[in-house]
Amino acid sequence: MAAKTQKDVKDIQDAPQVHRRILNFLNSASRPKDLMYPPQPIRAERGQVHEDVPTRYEQKLEPIFDADLSKVIFHRRESFAPFGFRHTRELFEIKEVNWSDIIEKLLHYFGHRFYGHWEPFGDTERPDGSAFSVAHAAMLHTSHVLFLPQSDATETLLWDLTDETSPHFELPTVQPTERLFCSGHSFLSDGKLLAVGGGGNSAGNAIASGWKFNPVPAPGAWSQTAGSMNQARWYPTAVTLGDNRVMVTCGNTIGETEIYNPSTDSFSPVTLPGTMTPVAKSFPARYPGFHLLPSGVIFFSRTGWHGGLTPGRNAAYFTFNPPISNSGQWTEMTSEMTFEDRREGMSVMLLHPFVRIMVIGGGGESAGLSGVEAMDVSALSPASPWDPAVDLPEARTHANAVLLPDGSVFVCGGMSTANSPCRLYDPFTDGWSEMAALPSVKGYHSVALLLPSGRVMVAGGSNTKIEIFYPPYLYRGARPTITSAPSLVHHGQTFSIETPEAEDIVKTVLLRPMAVTHQTDTEQRVIEMTFLHDHTRPNRLVLTAPLGGYPRSLAPQGYYMLFILNRGGVPSVAKWIYLH
Repeated sequence: MAAKTQKDVKDIQDAPQVHRRILNFLNSASRPKDLMYPPQPIRAERGQVHEDVPTRYEQKLEPIFDADLSKVIFHRRESFAPFGFRHTRELFEIKEVNWSDIIEKLLHYFGHRFYGHWEPFGDTERPDGSAFSVAHAAMLHTSHVLFLPQSDATETLLWDLTDETSPHFELPTVQPTERLFCSGHSFLSDGKLLAVGGGGNSAGNAIASGWKFNPVPAPGAWSQTAGSMNQARWYPTAVTLGDNRVMVTCGNTIGETEIYNPSTDSFSPVTLPGTMTPVAKSFPARYPGFHLLPSGVIFFSRTGWHGGLTPGRNAAYFTFNPPISNSGQWTEMTSEMTFEDRREGMSVMLLHPFVRIMVIGGGGESAGLSGVEAMDVSALSPASPWDPAVDLPEARTHANAVLLPDGSVFVCGGMSTANSPCRLYDPFTDGWSEMAALPSVKGYHSVALLLPSGRVMVAGGSNTKIEIFYPPYLYRGARPTITSAPSLVHHGQTFSIETPEAEDIVKTVLLRPMAVTHQTDTEQRVIEMTFLHDHTRPNRLVLTAPLGGYPRSLAPQGYYMLFILNRGGVPSVAKWIYLH
């Protein structure tokens, strides 16, 4: 075997998931032509970001094999039946094929560049080394991740991201005195995390309290809100509004709604316009999936947990009347594409090239759905239809969906086996691509969120492992860098950043950090910003912060991760920026 080929085989052996993908490809072929090209629509530079969007996905693939492919099929059937090739070194017994160039191509097409890569990072544990089971996670602007427990304990845990070689955990200086497991949460405009309700493992222990976590100074501290909610809630949903207030709904109730006002640190009920009648809607009683649309409307995506959610439960949207008030009403959608049960699925909002809500997975604990639905909510009406979308190749429930800086959607977990497939959705091609398989089982109570590094963290579920996903864009060349950026900008303001790669930058985005539990997250949004190259300063880009009407529902006031992306779709490490 040539020295180059020996090195290629060693490279495969050192990457077990790549090895597995190559063997699956070779063993699944039933005809010679099945081996000509990769088994999925791998583009030569999948995920590229070009200024000319319509031609950004030109496919220029060379055949993998330039030999008589029937020889490969024949030898596999004659010499390696019934299991097929079990190791790549067995390929070299087929003397009729020149494997040197072929192995190199297999490494390329089935490697990290197209599938990404998982790395184990360690276990979630207290500073004393005892295990900490995770059910909630929030990405703080101090570059810490806050974990809330999957237990009846009251303590919470902080993961410091500054050390990426080994996990470093701290306990907040002040812990909550109540159990926040099964609470709902969202970020306030000052960067604090508001957690409402919870109570632990039992609905009978539901609490009416609100708690705020202030990460500054590190390691941060919890404090209770001055006022409590009007009722105890378990599995509630909280969504931060464009006027900095927070809407809280459900939580083992029929859908009564109230508003948290940070200026008074208290809660008050939402009523129907012109009345004192509380607003109530028949939701899934726990964790209804809400999204704040750029228009200021709250959209219910049909996702939710238990509590009477039946197949066919319609989507709906809530409109404040007047716009900044404690008054409003729900409008039921009259058009539904399917009657699939979206319990324990997840929904995301995509803002580019138009505003869409995408619903992924569901079906409850005993089932799983592969169907994906999407709705254009740019011009919302009761008759807005659900559009057909490309289904996932496999059914899943409890799946996590994470928005990435390049606008794609990463889906992981939600299946009951280790090495379960992960998927990447491309909104420009409306297609799914296979990603590296998740090493461990991440189903019920698992959480996933985007880190400032552009990687994705997965934790919780059936174990205490933290696993880090390196998306394909991290294997496509050098990353651009942001050498300076302001720490604060105002809505609509023009501001400058410095980067040595300014001429190669084609996209600038703000990402609101995630706060997720039970596949429910109302925070995610990727906001593209317009920008210009400053030709008098070759390392400078001039950006325009998002504006939108008041209240700022497109980009609520608060902390965001600023990413820049080059022509290859490779993002920088994020800089934290406060949008005021």
